[in-house]
Parts: sequence; C-alpha cells; structure tokens
Amino acid sequence: MIVTVNSQQLLVELRLISKVVPTKHAIQILTHVLLTADGNALKLFATDTEVGLFTACSGEVQAAGTITVPAGKFLAMVEQFPDLPVKLTLDRQLVVQCGGFTSRMQAQAATDYSATPPTIEGTSRHLAAEQLKQLIARTRYAVNAEHSKSILRGALLTCLDDKTIMASVDGRRLAVAYAKSENTDNQSYEAIIPAKILDILDGMLEKGPIEIINGAQHLFFTLKNRVFFSRVLDGAYPNYQQIIPHDNDKQVVLNRNQFASIMRRVLVAAEDSGSVYFSISQGALQISSISAEFGTADEIMPIMYDGLPLKVCINGKHVLNFLDSTAHEAVTMALRDADRNPALFMAGDDHIGVVILMRG
Repeated sequence: MIVTVNSQQLLVELRLISKVVPTKHAIQILTHVLLTADGNALKLFATDTEVGLFTACSGEVQAAGTITVPAGKFLAMVEQFPDLPVKLTLDRQLVVQCGGFTSRMQAQAATDYSATPPTIEGTSRHLAAEQLKQLIARTRYAVNAEHSKSILRGALLTCLDDKTIMASVDGRRLAVAYAKSENTDNQSYEAIIPAKILDILDGMLEKGPIEIINGAQHLFFTLKNRVFFSRVLDGAYPNYQQIIPHDNDKQVVLNRNQFASIMRRVLVAAEDSGSVYFSISQGALQISSISAEFGTADEIMPIMYDGLPLKVCINGKHVLNFLDSTAHEAVTMALRDADRNPALFMAGDDHIGVVILMRG
C-alpha cells in the first residue's frame, strides 16, 4: 500500500473516526482504524460494534492495500502535521511521512479486524440536514444513553407524508418535536436513532440533504462522502402519544427566558434531586425550593391566570432542559392536579415536553 493524502483532510476524517472508536475495548483491534488505499482515495472504517463510520479522503494511490493502525495514536500524530502531503507506505510496518518527519507505526493486518463492515441497504428517506439537527436539539435531552432498557437509549424518528417527528422518553420525561416536510421519497417509516449517533450528527449537520437508510439490522446515515451507521435497537418504542396529557386545564403562558432565569436561581437551593415547587394563584406563579444543606429560595413571576390555585412538586432540572432546548419566546405550561397528570409544556405548535410530577 502506497498512498499520499493531504494532512488536513486526513485530520478531519480521523477526528470523526475518533468519535466512533472506543479508547478501550475488550476486543483490542476495535481501537484501530481500518485504512484502505483504493482507486483515488484513502478509505477509513471504524466501529465499536454498535455504531460505526465509513469515510474517505481523496489521494494519489500508487499501490492499493489495506491495514489497521491504532486510531488514537494515528490521530495524535496527524494533529501535529503542517498542511503538507502525508505519504503512507506499508512495509511490514506503516511508514508515515510528512515533510521531514518519518514514523514507522506498528500495524495489524486487515484480516485481524474482527468487525465486518455492514452492507448498506434498506428503505431510504431524504431529509434536510438542518431540519434533522433542529429535531435532535429539541429532543436529545430526554434520551438516557445508559438506560437499562436498550430501546430507550435512542430517539424515535417518524417520517410521514407531510411531517417528520422525533420523540424521546426516559420514563420521567418526554420530548416531542415536529418539522414540516415533503415526502419526495414516498416512503413513511420509523427508526430509532441511538444517542451516540444523535450526538455525532448534531455536531456535523449543516446544510444540504442527508439520506437515512433503514435496514433490517442497521440504520445508515449518508452525508456527502460519509456513512454513519448503528445497529437497530431491539424492541418496540413506547407509545409516546399516550403519555401526553390532553385534559390539563390550568394553563399559563410564560416568557421562556424569564422563566428559565428564575429556574436557574431557584435550583441553586434545591436538593440534588432537582425538586422545586410551582404554586399557581391568581396573577402569580411562585417558584420555590428547599434543602437541608442550603436553605430556601423562592421567586414570584407575574402571570395571566384567574383559575383555582394549585401547588405541585416537579423536577426543575427537567423543566429547564425543555426551556433550554426550545427556540420559542413563549412557553405554555399546563397542569391539572398535584397527583396524577404530568406537567405539559408547549412551545409553538412544533415542540412538546412532558415532565412527571414528584411527591412533595
């Protein structure tokens, strides 16, 4: 294998690879990146068996070949290179040359790489990258990547004829975001996107289309010359529509920035659980907290309300998560009682948050 690529192009792809490759793994070879010189490009592949990435950078291939090298060390080396060509030569070891620098890296044969790249096939759907990014931003907070139920370690993406929906739930809260869309693919389907892929995509998505391919065992995301993939999570996602309360009759409209600022101040005095109290009365919303270690804190927010008074205990951190994730200036909070129905938060007609009440 002999291939020459630009150092900065290689650096961009290796940094993406580092988001997939684990620093430690029971299968040591999975901390490596698989390099393949073929055609007019250097192709890179890495996976931790749950998520993975195919990518490439253009180059001059003098001799085709493939090898694996430790991803972390290779990235650390390339990060120090100036903007010059990098020549990779396989000669028992991988010889790396850039300017006057030369390194002979220990490498392992590609045949030792235990993960077989999956075949890219399945039902395809195209979305606008900026639209998907917005959906992720509004729902990611309610995904628990460490949840005991694997199905809840991701967000549910539903593609319909006229809209795209993303929902996430962790048993204590729910987030749902909607975006209008035109289904030019004539395909409607659901896919559960794992938290790790959500985070990677959120940092990458800009403008342009992204293709989502829903396969039998894998979910693929094609963005320009890169393909991210994840294993399909087993199980059926909860029916989140049943979680959304429809009879919360005590409603107040709040300025999001003012509400969020008060929440941050009051949460300073709250217990680690994040419990705060909302006391609604005519013309006022009192937000308060108490803890044995700190003491108490409360603040009153003027509101337009003339209904019956109500006091509830709620996880203030979860409320603040919703407020920070939405872009709307006004938020509607809807409550019913202090015991049964969860609190409903609505921002515009395209963002919903539900938070389970706590025992006060």
